[in-house]
Amino acid sequence: MCEESILQGGAGLNNLLEDIFEAYFKARKNKRNKKDQIEFEQNFESSLMKLHKQIVQREFEAQNYTAFVNTQPVIREVFAPSFR
Repeated sequence: MCEESILQGGAGLNNLLEDIFEAYFKARKNKRNKKDQIEFEQNFESSLMKLHKQIVQREFEAQNYTAFVNTQPVIREVFAPSFR
């Protein structure tokens, strides 16, 4: 998606909102019982609209990450962002 289109309020804004909703439904697929996801789910439509506004206005800031070590299939360190 073209950044200029988003910033100018063109068709890219509608695509961005659709992309945000699509990404949300994909992301929640394997996280249905996680605390962050359950809290987000309670008001997901308003939360996604707020996220959309933050992105368009260039005010989005990443939140804290959870770090852990996964040993399968190989040992690796994972940094997972909070669900929002």
